[in-house]
Amino acid sequence: GNATFADNGKAIFGAGSDLQIYHDGSNSIVADVGTGNLELRGNNLRLTNAGGNELYLNATSNGDVDLYYDSAVKLSTTATGINVTGGITATDGSTITVTDNTDVLTLISTDADENSGPRFALTRNSASPADNDYVGLIAFNSENSADESIRMGMIRTQILDVTDGTEDSTLTFYSRHGGVETQRIATTATGIDVTGTVTADGLTVDGSTP
Repeated sequence: GNATFADNGKAIFGAGSDLQIYHDGSNSIVADVGTGNLELRGNNLRLTNAGGNELYLNATSNGDVDLYYDSAVKLSTTATGINVTGGITATDGSTITVTDNTDVLTLISTDADENSGPRFALTRNSASPADNDYVGLIAFNSENSADESIRMGMIRTQILDVTDGTEDSTLTFYSRHGGVETQRIATTATGIDVTGTVTADGLTVDGSTP
């Protein structure tokens, strides 16, 4: 038979009324108000909609946990980490830490056309872009003998002119020498600007070799 409770009538379990199941007139509530954890146990755990025909979560003992959007798997746990189907949007800085020198991040494009891919984009979405804004920076950091994190080199882009139709920018390369970070190469409107001495095995100028 059925046990029927009115709104806010509770099925209460435990000497201290620890577990309470009830409907408050608007929501159905399972409340663990005592000590310990609220545990849902099962070799296979599924969370679905009221009709049981749309999955939210599927968890398998000794296996993966899958999270769904509109019944499509978007995130799955694996023995080595997670698999994500679709894009990832993060609103804060993220760090990937590894204990060896294998590839940390690999971008793969399976497109068979002639266009460039995969692509890696650094985008500064400023509401008030201005001349001399810096757009993006790739830093090469390492520890020194004092256990300090030091930027040993970087590649940086700066906007010189944000005017629509006449935009200008420069790409600069920096390295560290004698404890000082120094600009070494910068692109210009006519070519490149080199700070320091250029050592080359050969040089071709305007199609001829001097």
